[in-house]
Amino acid sequence: MENYINSTVSFDVNNKTVSFNIVHNLPEIFGMSLQNAVDNWIFRTEQYTAESLCDYINSKSHMTNNYAYTEKQYQELIKDH
Repeated sequence: MENYINSTVSFDVNNKTVSFNIVHNLPEIFGMSLQNAVDNWIFRTEQYTAESLCDYINSKSHMTNNYAYTEKQYQELIKDH
């Protein structure tokens, strides 16, 4: 579980700020970055949660080999390794 980054995701929706942390290995490359994933996910989701964003990112992992986890999911993964 190397090269994973704990990042805060924060955005406004319906005049409210939503903020949560996720752990991911997305690169800082245009089109593949966490910000790009968030921007695309916001327009496709009705559930503005860490779990929903992680599900969205992981649904693309077969193409990119990049993954995202909630902090709780990540702690469970590293505990098992």
